[in-house]
Amino acid sequence: NQLRAMTSFYGIVTDLTTELGLKGHSSARFFDENNRVLISEYVDGFINCYWYDQTSDELIEIYSFPPGTYSFRMVASSSGRVAFSWTDAKNSSHLLRWSDDSGIEEAALSEEIIVATAVAISDDGTVASQGLIHPFYHQEPIVWHSGEDSPVLLNQYLPNFPLSSQVEKMNNNGEMLIKISSEYFLLNSHCKADLNHDGSVNVSDILLLIDAWGSTDLGLCSSDIDSDGVVAVSDLLVLIDSWGECE
Repeated sequence: NQLRAMTSFYGIVTDLTTELGLKGHSSARFFDENNRVLISEYVDGFINCYWYDQTSDELIEIYSFPPGTYSFRMVASSSGRVAFSWTDAKNSSHLLRWSDDSGIEEAALSEEIIVATAVAISDDGTVASQGLIHPFYHQEPIVWHSGEDSPVLLNQYLPNFPLSSQVEKMNNNGEMLIKISSEYFLLNSHCKADLNHDGSVNVSDILLLIDAWGSTDLGLCSSDIDSDGVVAVSDLLVLIDSWGECE
């Protein structure tokens, strides 16, 4: 009658609950690119979260959520960053992220965000969430950019400014798949003319475009700014038109 965190490697099953001395119900959630295991443990009303480094046999404590925590959700990136969302005993919603470099950071949620549910976290720490928004109680995607204190509501950046939409997924580059009714859209966290993602469109972006000149079939993250299948004059014109700070 106990949930146990376990791993399987070439048929060898390891009971992490016993190996690490965990005391409550536990689950192994994710692997990161360094083969660490993300573990959650429920004991005496607390939810304790750890990374377990299988190479050094080190258990890294991330955060301990107090009794009364509910609607708990945890997601991780391949680089080992983790995002959490939960509601406390006072019915207040919270959004949290953790990294090896910065430790714990909590988002400053505005009063209009009733509930924020973590969906994904990218390799740079950007968090995508789904929000329940006051006063119309509508659904709206939320993005909490790396280095920012507060998240941003996204409906204003979507076609026809919909009342309700939802974020389905986000990749490690921060691109989000958004659903509006029965339609799907890819939302970039940067303007496409900013090819090196440094926050501005300048000479360095022109050099990248020239280096890719004439290329085809480059995919979504490429110098094909206008997505017509080839890097050509039309892309250069879009880049020049976007010259300066990228918003």
